[in-house]
Amino acid sequence: MPPNLAFRYDRLTAGVAEANKAIGAADKMIKAGHFTGAPRITRTVDGVVFVFPKAAAKRATVEIAAATGSQTYVANADGIARVRLDKRLSAQDPEVTFSRKPLYIVPDLQP
Repeated sequence: MPPNLAFRYDRLTAGVAEANKAIGAADKMIKAGHFTGAPRITRTVDGVVFVFPKAAAKRATVEIAAATGSQTYVANADGIARVRLDKRLSAQDPEVTFSRKPLYIVPDLQP
């Protein structure tokens, strides 16, 4: 978790890349037969989930200050804000700012 309320977009990109490496390694173990009966993992992560306290639901924001304009994501009623990564933003490496510190930042495993 970042110590303050902002960091660069490349940290999101790096986190998603690490998650995809872990998924790939797990799938290799399944393919090799180490987990009998486990289904192969066919999806990859392409976004992140910011989890804010329920008290901040519908108010907490994540803002990405891109050169082409800011993108603001507002947490839903459960305190969740989902952000899909954008290759164009990866090249720009804009600043990502929170209105308040999230509890967690995790890979988005939903399709």
